[in-house]
Amino acid sequence: MRYLSQCPSCQTVYQLSLMELNITQGMVRCAHCHHIFDAYSCFIEDPEYSPPSISSYITEMLIAHQHNTAGDQLKYTALNQRSDNPFIRHVNQLMSQSVDGSQLNLYTYLNYLDTLSPIHSIKEEQDIDAVKIAEKQKSTFVTAKPKKKSVLYYLGWGVIHVFLISLLLYQIIFFHQ
Repeated sequence: MRYLSQCPSCQTVYQLSLMELNITQGMVRCAHCHHIFDAYSCFIEDPEYSPPSISSYITEMLIAHQHNTAGDQLKYTALNQRSDNPFIRHVNQLMSQSVDGSQLNLYTYLNYLDTLSPIHSIKEEQDIDAVKIAEKQKSTFVTAKPKKKSVLYYLGWGVIHVFLISLLLYQIIFFHQ
């Protein structure tokens, strides 16, 4: 199976393998413009690939479902490994395919991502964080008033500046002869 990805900046097309994508975690560096991009988000359609028709499979599944008795299991399921349909076999092959030396396949990877950070909780956390930030900014804009500096503040910084300038002049006069 060929995977084609296109650089978003210079439109160069790259043919990638599943092993290359797994090793680099989907990140690809363009050889022409040196732009690093996510290959998964820049996939393009393979012009030579034509997916098999699933209309015959759907028809067979409907007929089998109608003939199914109450006690029997369905003969055809989407995850049936022994399916005669090439489209279903191809999907099952993709889901169970793993890189040499790795125990990961697409099923375990997707399950791991969902348990690590479920999509619904990320969206809720981002909404809550945005509300907190907006409230904080609103409160600082409304209540923030510039404090007036006292005379002692300016006098202290003035003394420090005079001391540093005199130290610089001392070094220039006595050590730079």
